[in-house]
Formats: sequence, C-alpha cells, structure tokens
Amino acid sequence: MKKNFYFFVKTIFIITIIVTANFHANMMYSQDWNIYYDSPPNTASCFPGVLKASEKKAVLDYVNQIRSIHGLKQVTYDYNGDAESQAASLMMVANAKLDHQPNSSWQCYTPVGAAGAASSNLHGNMYSTLNYIPQTLESIYDWMIDNNVVSLGHRRAIINPFLKAFSFGRCDGQPKVPSQYTYYTAMSFKWGGYLEQDMSDWTNDFVAVPYQDYPIELFDRSWFLSFSVFYDKVNWGNNVNVNYANATIEMKDDNQQIVQINTKTLDDDQGWGGVMNCLSWKASGLQDRKTYTVTIKNVNVNGTLKNYTYWFNLNNKGMAAPDNPVLFMPPDAATDVSTSPQLQWNPAQRAYTYRVIVSKNSNFTSPSVDDNAVTDYHYSLAGLEPNTKYYWKVSASNEGGESGWSPVWSFTTGGVEPDSPNQLFPEIAQDSLSLTPILIWNKSLYADSYKVQVAIENNFTPTIIDVSGITDTSYTVPAGKLYHDRNYFWRVKAVNVIGESVWSGKRRFRTLDSITSVIEILPGSYSTKLTNYPNPFTGKTNIVFNVQNSGMVVLKVYNSLGTEISTLVNSRLDSGNYMVEFDGNTVSTGTYYYKMFSSEGIETSKMTLVR
Repeated sequence: MKKNFYFFVKTIFIITIIVTANFHANMMYSQDWNIYYDSPPNTASCFPGVLKASEKKAVLDYVNQIRSIHGLKQVTYDYNGDAESQAASLMMVANAKLDHQPNSSWQCYTPVGAAGAASSNLHGNMYSTLNYIPQTLESIYDWMIDNNVVSLGHRRAIINPFLKAFSFGRCDGQPKVPSQYTYYTAMSFKWGGYLEQDMSDWTNDFVAVPYQDYPIELFDRSWFLSFSVFYDKVNWGNNVNVNYANATIEMKDDNQQIVQINTKTLDDDQGWGGVMNCLSWKASGLQDRKTYTVTIKNVNVNGTLKNYTYWFNLNNKGMAAPDNPVLFMPPDAATDVSTSPQLQWNPAQRAYTYRVIVSKNSNFTSPSVDDNAVTDYHYSLAGLEPNTKYYWKVSASNEGGESGWSPVWSFTTGGVEPDSPNQLFPEIAQDSLSLTPILIWNKSLYADSYKVQVAIENNFTPTIIDVSGITDTSYTVPAGKLYHDRNYFWRVKAVNVIGESVWSGKRRFRTLDSITSVIEILPGSYSTKLTNYPNPFTGKTNIVFNVQNSGMVVLKVYNSLGTEISTLVNSRLDSGNYMVEFDGNTVSTGTYYYKMFSSEGIETSKMTLVR
C-alpha cells in the first residue's frame, strides 16, 4: 500500500512542480569550479564528473543542521544515488534548462539522468564569466527560501520529517545548445524514494518555517511562511486528511502587537516534497532579531479540530561556523609576483567576514598585514618589498564563530620598475644658464640607470639631447648643443632590468642672452684654428677657435665693408679650444668676417648670414 501510494505522489509531483533557477540575494561565488570535483565534468563529451566527498558532506551537514532546528531526525547520504544525481545535473547544464521530465532528444540524455531529474529538487545558475561560479550550499539556501515557488515544494522536501537519506549532484560547464549565457551550473537534491524515516518517537506533530531561533539566511521576510501537520508518524502517506479551509492565523510580535496576515495559500494534498499538506501566508513588516508568536486555529486534522502555537525569531544564534577558506591566487610558491598583488580565495560556506594575515616569516610574527574585517573574498596589497618571500593565510567568521585557518601559502615578489626621479636643478623656469648646464635629479628607488632628454618644444619632438645609460644623478649638457637666449625643456626617467619609470615632470630653463658673456671651453682639438657652424646660418652661429699659448685673445666680427660689428672676446685665455656664439638677428643678411688676434698672430675666416 505504501509503495503504491508513493508512485501516485511521485506522478503528481512530476506533473505539477514549477522548476526555477533561483538567484539568492546574498549569493556567494567561487573562482574555479575544479575545486568542487575529484574529476571535473565535461559537457562536450557528456562526462558528468565526480563531485568531491567534502562537497557532499558539506551539504549533508547543512541539511542536518536545518533539520535539527526543526526538531527533526538526522538524515544520511546515499552514495548509491550519486549516478542519477550527477547525470541529471549534467543534462541540465548541457541543455541550459531545468526540467523534471527530460526526453531522449536532450543533449547528454541517459535514462539514469532522467530518473534522477524526476525525483529531485533542481537548481540552476547561468553566467557569462567565470568570476561568478556559485558555491554548492547556495542551492540549499535557495531551495529553503523557495522564492517564486508558491507551493514551497523544495523547502518541504528538505524538512520532510520522513526523509531518511538523499543524494546530491552538481555539474558546471558550457551548454551544448545555443544559450544566452556562456556557462551553466546545475545542482540536484534527490529525495524521491527516501521517505522511510521512522518518526514514531517524534515529539512534535508539525513543521513550520521559520521556527524558533531561525537562521536569517534561510528565510526571505517578503516571502511565504509555511506550516504542515503530521498526525500519522509511522506512515507518511496517511497525512493527507488535513483541511485548512476554516483555519485562522494570528501573529503577534514581542510587544503583543498584531502582525498583518495576507496572501493565505492552501496546498493540501499535492504531495510536494512528499509532504501532503501545507498552509502558507505572508506577513507584513517582519524584522530580524524580533520574536513573533504564531497561533493557528481550527485546523481539521483527520476529523478533529486542532489549534497550534509556536514562536520564531530570525537570528543567527545557532549558525554553524564557516568552513575553512580555500586559497586561490597567487598560486602557492608563486614567483615574480607583483609588489602590489591581489590575494584571492574561494569564499567559505557561511562566511560573513574574513581575516587576512601576511608576513615575511612562516610563523607570522610581526605580520605585514593583519586585517580581520575583510568582507570580500579578495584583498589588495601594496608596497611590498621586491625580491622578497611572503606567507599568507585566511580564516572566516560569522555569528556562529570562526573557522580554522586555510593552509599557509607563500609567494615571492619579483623586481619592480623604478620610481620616477624628482628633478632638482635647474629649478623651474630658471633663466641665465650657461650653454653647458648641469642637470641634477634625486636618486630613484630601484633604478640602475637614467635616461635624459632635452628639447626646444615641451612635447620633446624632436629632441636635442636623448641619452641613456647614465649611472649618476646628474648630466652636463655638451657644448655645441644649446644656443644663447633660448627656452629649453628637459626630463629624466629611471631604468632597470624590469622596465622604465614614467618620465619626470617637464622643466623649462633659459640660456644667457649675452653672446659675449660666456666663452665655452671645448674638449679635444680641431684641425683649424678658426671656424664656425652652421655656415651659412639664419640667426645665430657658433664660432670655434683654438688658443695654442696662454695669453690675451681678441675676437672681432666685421661686415663686408670692413666695419667692426662686434667684439666677441677680449680677455686672457689659457691654451685650449673655445666656442662663442654670434647673434646675427640684429644685422642684415650678407657676408661677414671674423678675426682672432693672439700672440700667434691674426687668423681670419668668413661666414654668411641668410634669411
């Protein structure tokens, strides 16, 4: 009789259940679905994968925690049902949808998978990037809340007093059919066929949600409360003769204020989740951590009118501590890691906050970071030392306590690009510099050498000076590169084997405006005693001369008529090579002569000014 009735209930369940992919409001994500499997699934080859025993245990522990809140007996895990559960989950992923009656035309169809789909809660997530992989326990949250499922069948399956065992499946992958989303995750909770728990010694005779101290995460205050009666504690199939048609519901808060009841719904005998009856309703203005008393009167239970009273308080008093976090990035023992890395871990089940510790030693004395208020599952570091080994670990916390530590991982930072230099001299917009100024900057952290550029325009196109490999923190501009009375711009960057810094700021300076104020001393020797460049010239030209013996030297410029135009040099000079600039911007175009008078005699040369 019991077996025949089960098939009746199962048939109704298949026909009437509404399948939905719920998205939990506080959804928590992982970053790599491989962590959930001993052998990851492959939808392309229709391989369902092998789920880790630790994931099955996490589901079992959480389901039993929920059942203990309701005063229900613990359930066990049936490994014999794994094949159906995994095959059903694989089919949902391959076809990018949930259905309790998949047919043989489905991708990756198997009779085993179809049997699993027919007797399971189903859950699905769709997403486009692998940053949003759901955790396994998310399915339990969503089935218990059962948003948008008015019958609340998924919830009722998990807290069915007669449930004795279950199996669980999970599959992640890419659908084999066209889909709006790139990736799909499906989970299944196979309860059909496991309703054999002996409840003869059960002290209660109803199941309600929420009930007594109830986890906040398992109830949506805007959705349905529910209540089911069990008058026969031996034969679950007999609990169909419960009538709520004339039942009344009264709710009061802890100040004895009436709570408004609305959207009362009856689901008496459809067999959702193997529970034959259910009264559900919504209540206005519910709050967390506030006690409410529920009184339900005039319930016709197998021909007898009965009243029920219970209380609930949405809090996390009985919440289990989180699981240990699983570290993700950087990989353990990674090298050449940035000095500003982001630490990442897969979120721990039931975690609210995390504690992150980073240290340069494995016993974590004098840690570089110890932050116990991290609300995300990643943590950004900055300013770590280059070429240094660091150790890190993470723990998780919630109102139920703190997890253990994750395993300790390490990483070693690589070298870093040098800091950008700060320019010291010339000062900003400094005037009256020589034609061979010294450019000075501060030493940059991690710099091996420097690169200097000098240009007329502040976009440094083209450059007058573009020199690399400077190992000092100064550079003297060579003679013959700059002209009198002109603006120039300069900048510097630091270089090492990792890369280059950004350029320093752009600083302007201006050279001296007097062509006779400075006589530049040139290194080396020249083949002629007296020459100039450029020649012809359009505005200014450099006159280079050689003094063989120390003594008085005079250098004059004449026009083509022999009239003296300017005296460029009139001073005692040591032997050596010199340069002085002649500014032709104040004279007309034509041919000019310049003469040098010294103890060696008179030297004459010619230059041409053009426009």
